[in-house]
Amino acid sequence: MRLLTYLLAFALVLGAAQARPLLVWTPFDGPAYATLERDVSAFAELFDVPVELERHDLADVLQRLRSGADGAPVPDAIVGMPHEQAADVAASGLLRDLSGLATDAFLDDLAPSARIAFEADGALVGLPLSVAGPALLYDRARIDAPPATYDAWVELAERLADADPDVDGLTFDAENLYFAFGWLATHGGYLFGEGPDGRLRTDDVGLDSDGAVRGVRALRALRFEHGQIPSGTDYARATSRFRSGAAAMTIDGPWAVAPARRAGVDVGVAPLPPLADGTPWTGFMTVDGVVVPSAGATGTEIANLVKWLVRSEAQGDYAAEAERVPASRSAGSSDRVGPEIRGFAVALHDARPIPTVPEMGRVWGPVERALQRILDDPESDVRAELERAARTVRGE
Repeated sequence: MRLLTYLLAFALVLGAAQARPLLVWTPFDGPAYATLERDVSAFAELFDVPVELERHDLADVLQRLRSGADGAPVPDAIVGMPHEQAADVAASGLLRDLSGLATDAFLDDLAPSARIAFEADGALVGLPLSVAGPALLYDRARIDAPPATYDAWVELAERLADADPDVDGLTFDAENLYFAFGWLATHGGYLFGEGPDGRLRTDDVGLDSDGAVRGVRALRALRFEHGQIPSGTDYARATSRFRSGAAAMTIDGPWAVAPARRAGVDVGVAPLPPLADGTPWTGFMTVDGVVVPSAGATGTEIANLVKWLVRSEAQGDYAAEAERVPASRSAGSSDRVGPEIRGFAVALHDARPIPTVPEMGRVWGPVERALQRILDDPESDVRAELERAARTVRGE
């Protein structure tokens, strides 16, 4: 019965000749690669379609994919392509539109932002497999559960630090836009506006909007009004403090859980609490997925392989065995995955994909320099600093 279900779902034409093995590239390593290897083997055995799997670093994948335009061999599918790189490659016409493979059931099961991460000029250039982004990591030995509101959360950080001068209540790399964006976005700021069609408008830069100013002022208040995020805290210091038990809370991504756990921290994961008015917390997210090069194989076999690789069950395997957060909501909430993965799945539900427009390359440096100046000086003019960054992004 299970085999019949697969055959109906994938509409495989049994007995169709396969001229050569399908070639799959991936930057995955460790448990993620082992999970993919097993999944590919299961597909090949179940559907009698030979598949070869090769591992390449992401930079190598991108270089080889682009060189394929000159006649060099290219894969038939790439597993684990970040959405930002996929958009860049798709702009060169090197990826196939997969809109016809994304069923309504598949799309409805995705986290909202994951649905749009691989959209490029009206095409769907990849199918989401996993998501990543910042969430609140906390030490369960010190905190049972985060408070229900942002203000109560800040008060908790203060109490924890006051109770033990050797312990940070909260520490994270606040000068890094990847982590700080949550303050801008949740308070109403934005990087680029959106048009009626949902596409980003790069002529509408919101870094100096009222919401962005409010958010960065709240971020600075953590240091100068609430005594959190000590001066000089970068990513290395923040992770070291949390793993050593010298910080009760930090803000980090899924990759940070296992090292902290190995260091002896009983890690909890949760969304940052909503604002007092109920506004849910939102921040950045990246989405990894499966893409199909335009020069690769066509036909039923590659279509079935792509759908097989992103199905909810496969995403659950990555979550359970490689601690990757599923893009599938049903996989992310299942009993198969651990509480940390479920925590990230909830935390990233309202996150926003990092913009894939070329203008995003002008954002990181100016904004992070502005954050550094703002967080170094309690008297700095937040609006003026953000206006300066916005002018740079606009090319003024």
